[in-house]
Amino acid sequence: MIALNTDSKTTARIRHSEVEKNEKDIKNGIDVSFSWENDEGITLVKQLSYDDTIKQWLEIKAINVSEGTHRRYIITMKAFMNVVGDVTPLPSITNQNIEDFKRFYSKFHTPAVLTLI
Repeated sequence: MIALNTDSKTTARIRHSEVEKNEKDIKNGIDVSFSWENDEGITLVKQLSYDDTIKQWLEIKAINVSEGTHRRYIITMKAFMNVVGDVTPLPSITNQNIEDFKRFYSKFHTPAVLTLI
């Protein structure tokens, strides 16, 4: 949900159009700061890295899983970042990256642990 921050119907329509124009990028994990939300007065686009996305995800998961599960998530995500890199853009991560990660860590973990990943 993007706040349009205006009482003007005309301004709201213009801003709504700008949000719709960037909808696909937003859904693909790209951080968009609209002209009315920043000091520059222009729409700024920043692609979220894997690290940024995982930090957000871990914050959300912290409230609805046990402490032990949350610790396991942190360890697993750090290990995954070691394989794919923490600045990797989220949309560029593929199933192959996940399989490479499993293959790399299979020498350190049992198959039961790897199925949780």
